[in-house]
Amino acid sequence: MKRLIVTISALLLIVIGAQAQESPIYKTCMASGLNASDCTLLEQADEQWNMLESAQFDLDLTGNYDSWYMDEPIHFAIVGSYWFDPEVRAQIGDPDSALYDRPLKALQDVANALNLQLTFRMDIPDYLASSASGSLDRLSMELALVDGIGYVDLTDLNQWSPDIPTGWFGTDIGPFLPILFSEVNPFENRPEQTETELSTLAADGMTIARLPDVTIDGETVAVFETTVNTEEMFGDSTYGQAYETTLYEAFIEQGNSPQDARRSTDSLVAIMQSMRISYIQMIGVESYNTYTTQVFMDMKTTSDFWALFTPNSEDMADTVEGFSFVITVEIRDHNATPPAEAPVGAEIIPFTEILPYFMGQQSS
Repeated sequence: MKRLIVTISALLLIVIGAQAQESPIYKTCMASGLNASDCTLLEQADEQWNMLESAQFDLDLTGNYDSWYMDEPIHFAIVGSYWFDPEVRAQIGDPDSALYDRPLKALQDVANALNLQLTFRMDIPDYLASSASGSLDRLSMELALVDGIGYVDLTDLNQWSPDIPTGWFGTDIGPFLPILFSEVNPFENRPEQTETELSTLAADGMTIARLPDVTIDGETVAVFETTVNTEEMFGDSTYGQAYETTLYEAFIEQGNSPQDARRSTDSLVAIMQSMRISYIQMIGVESYNTYTTQVFMDMKTTSDFWALFTPNSEDMADTVEGFSFVITVEIRDHNATPPAEAPVGAEIIPFTEILPYFMGQQSS
């Protein structure tokens, strides 16, 4: 689990690590040969994104495996809304905020301040549908988070197994948060304490180009395409060395021995270098709103990669030799989306009834 957490963080750094602060994104942009006005637009869009309090979004993911078994693509979509209490949203970026005085309570405060409404749909490939009790080629599920209560509509899941009840169910997610974030709590360090050498550097190996503009909702929208040379980014460059140091220190902080930390770091760096990544951003030239982000990635997988997720890494490496995916996120109604409302008639289940299942135990 610890390696998986670090891996997820590493993947996020690929796309947004060089844009974490104003100076690095500008440096990276200018190094790619764009003019100052384009680089300023990217900076302002990043600042606008960090202040986003509400929006409607549409996420679509299509993935393909290089596999003799999983020979059909994976496809799922999430449509929903996001709303974050402005006062709590502002506190997260404030190093003097009281949120950081009580990290566990901060998790609950943020959960109570965040409202989500999601519709999840997934096309079921034959190799997954064969494990269901009935014929099922699509899975759909409604989810919501309102005032700290997580809700799910299990009706469609009943098609997968008749033992699953139908209708809306909810539970207070607050008690789960200390369990979910027992290894890594984002509020343990104040913002100024989390700055590393990596977060101040321009990313090597990134090429940014501005494509022809488009029009969305009556606004002129700039289109930027970024291509990542992962061998250069995570190689012997200044950024690559800082990236490697950041990973190594993260493993050490999680209690790994220097030998294990070095082995895990080398493995992850090799995985990063094997990826091919590019992404597109569509940004309003007047509003600085990000309307669309599309990420393309493919990579070859090895037993070292699968060891991050399963003890059967050798078998998985023989089954899946690589994968690719395209993620597209459309954002609309920036800072004009109302908070979600709790589903009517939902049955609220006490935390004490769910905990045994959550911990992998049988309920009495």
